[in-house]
Amino acid sequence: MLMMVLSLILNFQAVDADIRSEGGVLNEKGIQWCGEEQPRYEIMGLELYLKNNHYSIEARVCANLLEDNLWNYQGPDRVQKLIERSKFYALAEIKESKQEALGVNDPTPTDVDPSIFAIEQWRSGEITEEELEQKLKEIGWPESMIGELKESKPISQEEVLEVDKENFEDLEIQEEEKVATPEIPSGGGGCLIATATFGTEFAPQVQQLREIRDGIILNTVSGTFFLNGFNQFYYSFSPAIADMERQSPLFKEIVKITITPLLATLSLLNNIDIDSEIEMLGAGIGIISLNVGFYLVIPAILTMKLKRKLLD
Repeated sequence: MLMMVLSLILNFQAVDADIRSEGGVLNEKGIQWCGEEQPRYEIMGLELYLKNNHYSIEARVCANLLEDNLWNYQGPDRVQKLIERSKFYALAEIKESKQEALGVNDPTPTDVDPSIFAIEQWRSGEITEEELEQKLKEIGWPESMIGELKESKPISQEEVLEVDKENFEDLEIQEEEKVATPEIPSGGGGCLIATATFGTEFAPQVQQLREIRDGIILNTVSGTFFLNGFNQFYYSFSPAIADMERQSPLFKEIVKITITPLLATLSLLNNIDIDSEIEMLGAGIGIISLNVGFYLVIPAILTMKLKRKLLD
């Protein structure tokens, strides 16, 4: 008799559970049940509450709902929105369970990635595209990742949970590498600033620079080593300078005047026979010294003389 009573109680609980949910997805009665569970959840705390409910998927979904801001929503479609959100949490639980089957079981509610949760809010219309972008930026997503996501907007909760953040992170790394290490023209590349200054890569000044680079500097190991290091520095700012020259004729003339001493000193290499690494090093040090004199020493001397004259 006792066994029969226990069997009826267990069957009743199973039927009751089936009535309020299906696969962990709460229905209208399930949302009502979750509301009734709220006082117990708040008194017991998460760990004791789940233990008392045998870590059921229903209890874990309910716990997630109670912690969700959507629970406090009071619109006429509140129940329907909560049912849809419960499906999201149930799917997340199922996905986590499949992963846990290969490792350590974690009976606590699934910890949904904040970015995935924001994407679900966007998909369901809870937040706008602008709000999604703001949330993802606060989480740390760069614009390249956000743009990629918006182009392939998930249309179901299953697709939201399948968003592979690592793919977007790979894109982010690629973009960062492009910024950190700009493409350095090799061999036949031209001088961006000189080309913008003189209007064409076929200008005599640009051709002179190319001939010095390819015919003299790159013919030695030390020259090649120096040029590789210089290019890393030069191409970090030269595209911006070239763009400014194209936009401002005045700035273009200022640059032309500024680089004239550099072109003059480099042209000296055409009159020097360089047949060894030592000769290349000597010529390089001489050219650098001349440019230090032109761009730093002479202006410093003139500034000091002008200052003294003003003081006198």
